[in-house]
Amino acid sequence: MPPEVSASLVGSVDALDHDVIKELIARNKGNQTVTIVLEGLLTASNFREQLEGLGFRGLKLDVRLGMFPSVKLGLLPAPIPAIPAGV
Repeated sequence: MPPEVSASLVGSVDALDHDVIKELIARNKGNQTVTIVLEGLLTASNFREQLEGLGFRGLKLDVRLGMFPSVKLGLLPAPIPAIPAGV
């Protein structure tokens, strides 16, 4: 069985900044996995106002790297508060 790495990232719709995400995509052109993740976030940022209007305040990004990589972007009814530094 080939190795596999999974990660889940949770954040707020408010944190999506279209321009910053576009810049990060440009900086990471050679990294296909990072680009796919950022493109998912870019799509969500394009619909930020609509998502907030529908009551979605949080995002959950599930990334799996392995033989068959996958990226899933989910919507949450409320953002997960940030964990303070040093905790």
